Amino acid sequence: MSKPTQLSNERGIPLLRFLWDWKLVSTAAISKRFFPRSTTPFTSYNWLLRLRHEGYVGQRWDEKGKSFYWTLDRAGFAAIRTHLPPLREEGFRSEHPEHDGLASALHLGAWLVEGPAGVQVFTEQQLRRLEIEEYPAWVPKDLGHRPDGYWHTQTREVSRTVALEMEISRKKAPMYQTIGSFYAEMGQINRVLWVVRSLTDAARIAESLKSSPGVRSGDMHSFVKLDSFRKQGWSAQVASGPGSGLTIQSFLCKALSVPENDKAVTSPCHDMTLSLLETRIRQRLSVPSGARREGSVLRLPTTSVVGTPAPHETRINVKPEVSQ
Repeated sequence: MSKPTQLSNERGIPLLRFLWDWKLVSTAAISKRFFPRSTTPFTSYNWLLRLRHEGYVGQRWDEKGKSFYWTLDRAGFAAIRTHLPPLREEGFRSEHPEHDGLASALHLGAWLVEGPAGVQVFTEQQLRRLEIEEYPAWVPKDLGHRPDGYWHTQTREVSRTVALEMEISRKKAPMYQTIGSFYAEMGQINRVLWVVRSLTDAARIAESLKSSPGVRSGDMHSFVKLDSFRKQGWSAQVASGPGSGLTIQSFLCKALSVPENDKAVTSPCHDMTLSLLETRIRQRLSVPSGARREGSVLRLPTTSVVGTPAPHETRINVKPEVSQ
């Protein structure tokens, strides 16, 4: 019988807190963040399986059964509960895996391991769960609308904040007008980055936003196509709005006044962001005998991993673990 996993303050607790903050994260992304010396997700996957066996983490598929993520589970939430600030809403689960997985991937992006000096982020999970008094001073305290997260920088001269909107399902025009009014009233927000399924959706949303009561002069809304982000990560270009033609990374650097020669900015953008989007597990390789699906959760027997993933694709073979 194996010994229970010890949750150290160096890796165990930070990893569980990371999963709480970001809800859903791929194996490859966790490997890069918490196992930087490993050349494949082999080590991280085995360690995550052990945490899953002990109830600290869980496994989720998106609604279409195509994307595989790791998420916090009950024992993991209990283990970090005292490490969290006061909550106005208890919980940790994702109700919309496809949306939340994509939002976390874009929000983290090339800054998965290390963000530029001075850049702060605030996630949708934090916006939803934390007591408002626990929000940083730069985060709007208005609960009328909740973006999918914020990026922020602060210097002596200026404060800059960019909001994220992962818009993969359409809303009616009045809803976008309400959102437009929210951003018009929040003077501390400088830019809003939308991810949409098509340029037609971008044009429709932009038109509704412009007709919002109290909208400011000048455009603050930029749009990226979802397919472009899926294929290129932060190397995808802004398709319309301020910063059109810039990559997502260059757009954020410009909007946040982050120097492009920053160590974190010049890290391999393509490789880092695609690790967040490496969410497929090939069925013929990955699902062992005895596995079963319960909704969007995959229930696996205790397993170990063999094989080496190919570049930019999580290919994991599993087989029943042999008792020692």
